[in-house]
Amino acid sequence: MNDLETHKKAQIDLAEKYNEQIAVNLPLAWNWDNRYVSSLPYMFGFATAVAALDGDVGDLVLDFACGSGWVSEWLNRLGFRTVAVDISPVLLSFVRRRLGCDSRIDLERFPVHLVDCDADRMPFKDETFDGIVCMNSLHHFSDYRVILKEMFRVLKKGGRASFSEPGRCHSQEPASKLEMETTGVLERDVVLSEIHAMAMETGFSDMTITPLMLPHALNYDYSEWQGFMKGRPRVTWKYLKTVRNSVDCSNAFFCLHKGGGQIDSRKPGILKAEIRQVEMPTVTSPGSPMTIALQVKNTGDTLWLSKVKVSGIVRLGIKLRSGIWNDREFWRASLPIDVAPGETVSISTTVYAPPTPGRYRFKLDMVCEGRTWFEQVGNKPVLVDVEVH
Repeated sequence: MNDLETHKKAQIDLAEKYNEQIAVNLPLAWNWDNRYVSSLPYMFGFATAVAALDGDVGDLVLDFACGSGWVSEWLNRLGFRTVAVDISPVLLSFVRRRLGCDSRIDLERFPVHLVDCDADRMPFKDETFDGIVCMNSLHHFSDYRVILKEMFRVLKKGGRASFSEPGRCHSQEPASKLEMETTGVLERDVVLSEIHAMAMETGFSDMTITPLMLPHALNYDYSEWQGFMKGRPRVTWKYLKTVRNSVDCSNAFFCLHKGGGQIDSRKPGILKAEIRQVEMPTVTSPGSPMTIALQVKNTGDTLWLSKVKVSGIVRLGIKLRSGIWNDREFWRASLPIDVAPGETVSISTTVYAPPTPGRYRFKLDMVCEGRTWFEQVGNKPVLVDVEVH
């Protein structure tokens, strides 16, 4: 038996020792008496990893090396269709029980399929999944390159594989050494520079890192917080050092991107718009409703997303100015549909005139939420002067 087979057998053997009742009922962690403290990092890691997917309801997501299936359970609650894979039939039986325990889990609309397989030879067609979530599993595998290659194969163009893993110091932690000595399960370091090199070699187009520390890693008292807000070097460096050490040594949140799909506003290319045929009143009374109708053409190379995402949707934004007074966030209006490059869409929205009489300048522009106003990247907004009296 070679090392790879030995480590796989250790994983299967360990799963058979788990207490089924705990595995099914416990939120995340295996330690019942310490479940509050033990579960919090998993909750934080899950939120971070799934946010990086930036997916949509109904997307098909692979829960890679799913264990007891808590990730699949939560993905179902968020509206994802899920395929959960693991090498252990015992753990998959736990997942089956877990999913059957709660009537709030909607397996009809968002099914969860369980697949017993080796992670390096998954029985799926090329480009099957919209996204992949790997929660604290990659570091148990002996050959990261093989795993990344298989993930790349089953991921759709434009898809993402999101990871929550320990960092470069993991194998030297006392708990990791004890685990390897007592169970034979592999506990490897996850070094981001090495992952990046392997991912680019495999064919991934990009790797993004979310530089976060666990919630309990750093707290400021109020005076320190004031210093941080004012940019004082000592407390600012304390924050940066804690984040750096956390990401490097213990909590690596990273996402691998498979290019080749349509560029969209989550990670935009050229953001350009032509706003035309604007219809809106130029004279109105204080506080009265104003209907604004217009057409906007996507003249860039980026698909504008209209649905709610973590970030990156495109909306019509309106800024308001009167003399030295500015309201940079006066109004937003959503797109009725996603808008591809070259397409034109009509927008109609109702705003309310300022309550104070005066002359106001309305600036109409498109905004990629969480990214930029189009004007900031060279687009020309539309200016409309309105008398309020």
